[in-house]
Amino acid sequence: MTDTLLKRALLANASFSILCSIGIFTFTSELSAIFAGIAPLYLQTLGGGLFMFAVNVIWIARKSPIVLKEAKLVTIADWGWVAGSAVLIAMTSDALSLLAIDMIIGIAVVVALFAIFQAKGMKRIQNENSDVGFSAS
Repeated sequence: MTDTLLKRALLANASFSILCSIGIFTFTSELSAIFAGIAPLYLQTLGGGLFMFAVNVIWIARKSPIVLKEAKLVTIADWGWVAGSAVLIAMTSDALSLLAIDMIIGIAVVVALFAIFQAKGMKRIQNENSDVGFSAS
């Protein structure tokens, strides 16, 4: 089973999440100012959540073979992040700086790309399995 694309997309997703988590913890005060004075504790909670998400994604990506149901959950979570970003901008754009909005959009675009490549990787595996008469679940 060729799961290289899926594995790479998941590991890239995890790497990006870890980098964002480190960035949040490193620049909490600066991000608080950029994001309309949001409480640092909220940012640190987000950073911790991203780190835990990344660890989970690494765990999923390192399985052989990758369990597609688990990869699908990661992809759904990614699309949830993208949708949540749109809602956040819609509800708070008057309070956010242009830089904050640009950061939210930029991160959402990257996360959407991870979701797209993960979906393509899962589709390849499903097509490969259907070609030999197996069901990928």
